[in-house]
Amino acid sequence: MPLLVRKVSEPHGWLGNMSPHPIEVGDHYFLTSEALFQCLRFDDPEIIEEICSQASPMAAKMKAKKHKAKMIVKPMSEEDVDNMRLCLRLKLK
Repeated sequence: MPLLVRKVSEPHGWLGNMSPHPIEVGDHYFLTSEALFQCLRFDDPEIIEEICSQASPMAAKMKAKKHKAKMIVKPMSEEDVDNMRLCLRLKLK
């Protein structure tokens, strides 16, 4: 049975990327799963660092939107959805 995750304040809201939980991937530490998700859309180290330095999930998302023209992964593409699944699995781990 699928869960609908819309807002952090709603039931199961902590499962979404806007819930501020850190993630470790190998030697890399991300303040939020949203930061990791947004970073996966880019290959520019400066943009990735800018996104990673944001303290909140929404701030990470807004920094990514600022650089939308430089995204290498199109939002809502199959790769983007796969990246979302990866981020959520890592968050649960």
